Amino acid sequence: MAQFQVNGFAIVAAGGVGKEVVFSFAEAGAKGILLADIEYEAATKAAEASKSLATDTDYRSLAIKVDVVDAQSVQRMVDLAIKEFGRIDYCINAAGVDVAEYVPFDETDPDDYDRILGINTKNMFLVCRAVAKAMKQQEPAKVTLNRHGILEKLAAVKRPLEPDEVASACLYLCSPSAVYYNGATLTLDSGILVGPTL
Repeated sequence: MAQFQVNGFAIVAAGGVGKEVVFSFAEAGAKGILLADIEYEAATKAAEASKSLATDTDYRSLAIKVDVVDAQSVQRMVDLAIKEFGRIDYCINAAGVDVAEYVPFDETDPDDYDRILGINTKNMFLVCRAVAKAMKQQEPAKVTLNRHGILEKLAAVKRPLEPDEVASACLYLCSPSAVYYNGATLTLDSGILVGPTL
């Protein structure tokens, strides 16, 4: 459907969800994608695999190793996107983690807590700040934020969110169909906020 097509260049800070976002954007007509992940080999494989799904004949995909809690690493990611693509039209930040081990609250490891806050919170600040600076140099664009990691036992439909479901939401938010979707949060929680679990 034309209303769910994208035609610009995207940065995707990855993870398992990010891979699905890359595939969806390639299929929807993206001109290029920079897939950024701490796991460089996985990012490279996903970037390469996206080429077979691309609908834009000039589609380009790149991969970079990035530590999303390190400002210099994040800036190198943005600099590479600008150098290779000349612009950034979309930023999908799908990097996120959960606890290393489920334990009672009073047994939570402070180092694991710091890791979670860094990747799930500081990451959002660093990536959005760096991308926003680059986007200010070009005509208006969109920044889509996403943090996943909902616990299966809390999901209203008794299953965790699937990566392709997040990818579909990201594609919608970056498409012309979402032009009036501003200043609001798109919550992907299977209804947990509005009712009991099924």
